Formats: sequence, structure tokens, C-alpha cells
Amino acid sequence: MLYKLFVSAFILVYSFSILASDLLDEIIRQTQVEGVSIEQLETQKNAIKGNTLLDIINRTKIDEEISRQKHIKAKILLEVAINNTDISQINPGSSLDQNRLKKRTTDLGSELLNKSVDETVVKSNPALASINHKPSGRALVLGRDVDMDNLYHARNPMKKSETIIVEKTTDLRGRTVYKSLDGKVVDYTPMGKVFAKNDVIFKDESGKLQKGYPKAIYSDGTLEFKDQYGLTQRRIAGSYHLSDDIASFDGDKIKTNSQKSVSIYDDLDSNNNLSSREKNALKSLRRVMCNL
Repeated sequence: MLYKLFVSAFILVYSFSILASDLLDEIIRQTQVEGVSIEQLETQKNAIKGNTLLDIINRTKIDEEISRQKHIKAKILLEVAINNTDISQINPGSSLDQNRLKKRTTDLGSELLNKSVDETVVKSNPALASINHKPSGRALVLGRDVDMDNLYHARNPMKKSETIIVEKTTDLRGRTVYKSLDGKVVDYTPMGKVFAKNDVIFKDESGKLQKGYPKAIYSDGTLEFKDQYGLTQRRIAGSYHLSDDIASFDGDKIKTNSQKSVSIYDDLDSNNNLSSREKNALKSLRRVMCNL
């Protein structure tokens, strides 16, 4: 740590001469280097109390020697600091994404407040929420275990706020039935197809919208997909967007398939240029972005 502090002080000495010089002198004074005797020279200088011309000359000579010894000591310390400093420890190079995924390190003074803040941070970032989420059942590989064209959103007729993803299939008698992704026949009302456009819009760790391509789906709606870099991502239901009403996006600027451009933060209800379907799609995308 002393070596790192010395390197920093040595660099700053030329830009901030007064403060850096004081810091440099303090480090040099407190660090012992074999063969350098600055303390003895200072003792000799302090012993000369007179104000004669000879005394002034002797003190000046000792000051010059002290300055020379400090330069020698500083050079030795700098070489030792360079040789013993692990650059990777000074700048570990941890990625921005990793820094975002680190847990809270500051104690807010209350266990309840700490817990509330931690939960709020996780809920506000789908990437964080997905890390701790353990999807139920096994993943159904899209295109192999289940046909993407046969997946529908379905609503519980007894509890309309409850929706699930179901697979349209046939039973042994050839009748059309809808099964939940864990294989149970359900009496839910099918609505629209899940994968109308065969791509996924999601929020990455930096908060930006990205597109991905689905690979597998779990019974609870957790989706696995490849992002634009080919990396496999996982998002829980509600933290990705599957509508075909979004053509493209740039930051918070969204362009619908009808080529209407709108900000994700605009008042959508009062926008008469958007269809009700587009408004619903943008509201859903807003929830993905902001967890509203």
C-alpha cells in the first residue's frame, strides 16, 4: 500500500507542487532505506546554531546534501515500488457489468432498510432478478420440444388477471386442447400467440434495450435466448417483451411497425396517433424497461 501511495505522490508532485512535495517528503522521511542517512544530516544541520558566514555556508552545504540524499532515496523507493506493484491489483479490470451486479456494500443502519434497498435494486433490474431466479421444471427447447407457432398466452376464465403460456396440441381423440408447459390440460382462454415475431426485446445490465432470439422456455414463462453477441441470456416472465408491434428502437425512442416514432416515457394514452394495440405493446415494453 505504501508503494502505491508513493507512486501516486511521485506523479502528482509536478502538477501540485506544494501539496505533493509535502506528501513526498513525509513518505521519504518515514521510509527507511539502507545506505541513506538523511536523519544524521538533519541532526548535523540542527546542531549548527550560529549565524556567522561559516555557519550559513555549512548549513547550506548540508541542505544541498540532504536534497541530494532525498533524490537518491526517492529514486530507490520508486524503483522498489514499480518492481513490487501488481498492476492488476491497482486496476483489476473488472467489467462494468460485474460492477453493476455487486451487492450493496454500505450499511444503511437498519436491517429492514438494507433489505428493502436490496430487494428494490434487484426488482428494478431484470438481469439481477434473473440471476437468483430458479425456473421450475425443465426447459422446453423451442423448435424441438415445442413448436413456437403453437404457444399462446391464455387467461384464467375464473380469474382474468391470471395468465399463463399454453401449448396448442391435440389429445388422443384428435381434439384440440391447450396444455400448460408442464404438460397439464387447462381450461384457459387462449388469446394471442406468444412468438408473433420470433424475437425478444429485453433490458440488458446497462439498462439499454436489446434484441434476442429465443432458444427455450420454462413452464413458469422464464425464457432463454441468445443476445446479439450470441450469449445465452435468461429472463423471467415480465422482464422481456414479445410483441410484434415494435419495429426498432434507439435508446428510449421506439418505432412501431406502422413507422410511428414515440418515446417510451411519453403519455401514451393521450397519443391519438397510436392504435390501442401499439399502446398496449409500448406499455408492456415500459414495464420491461422501468419495472413499473
